[in-house]
Amino acid sequence: MNTDQRPKLDDYEDYLCLFLKILSYDDSNRRLRVEQISLVLGPRFVFTFQERDNPVFEPVRDRLRKAKGRIRKLGADNLAYALIDGVVDSYFAVLEKTGRELNLWKKNS
Repeated sequence: MNTDQRPKLDDYEDYLCLFLKILSYDDSNRRLRVEQISLVLGPRFVFTFQERDNPVFEPVRDRLRKAKGRIRKLGADNLAYALIDGVVDSYFAVLEKTGRELNLWKKNS
């Protein structure tokens, strides 16, 4: 329920809780948006909680729907890895957009 967690991993006896930040760039008002994602990983399950609807997990969902690759055959830890990888990969698009904004700002200064 607390969305102000810093990115961290809490290790409990039967499961792990991972708190991450999703970064996105809002083109309409030219601002960086930060929201929290929480993952709960157990031996045979992964739960995710998002503040808002965000497409960051859509590639993983698509792979699950189409049963592409080994994602359905491997364990919950592999699914958690794929989800975390999606979050980290999304940072590159934000870096690219903010870099363009900085270049525009420098040119107009």
